[in-house]
Amino acid sequence: MKGPEGQSSSQGCPPIAAVQLHLKLNPLHQVIVRWEVDGGCAPYQDEFEPYATYTISRANGQLLDAPILHRGVWDIDYTLEISDRDGHSGRDFQTIGVGH
Repeated sequence: MKGPEGQSSSQGCPPIAAVQLHLKLNPLHQVIVRWEVDGGCAPYQDEFEPYATYTISRANGQLLDAPILHRGVWDIDYTLEISDRDGHSGRDFQTIGVGH
């Protein structure tokens, strides 16, 4: 077993080194949610939890979120908390303004 500097664990699975969550608003006021995870081993387990929950199982991917539009502009917070088969975990948090 190697030390905590980010090398392999006793199961041969490297720790999750970085978690990145990217948000972009498209012209239809939908949120493009993209994530990237460096390290860890599949299968990954995660849930996005803004006002809705999305389950993902890949280290990298994208989904389209279509929040219900109301009058005005408001912020939506997105949190990505991911763990792998060996229990390594990582987290990122981003906010995006949506609305008219």
